[in-house]
Amino acid sequence: MDELDKALTATPGNPEILKAREQVQYDERMDEVKKRIDMATEQLNAGDVDSAKKEFQNILAIIPKEKIQKSEN
Repeated sequence: MDELDKALTATPGNPEILKAREQVQYDERMDEVKKRIDMATEQLNAGDVDSAKKEFQNILAIIPKEKIQKSEN
């Protein structure tokens, strides 16, 4: 992400770099969501429903309100 930000500083508004940055953000969010889903599932399986509920609420906070298109590269 740092490299993409540096590239945008050098070429502001570059559509290819903007698209790549958006994809990296999407991928990072999805990785975090998957990690937290695993954690919440483990909590549910252990019978810790309250912690699992909180984790699922945290997951919803990670998911952006705006739709992010996943590129088909």
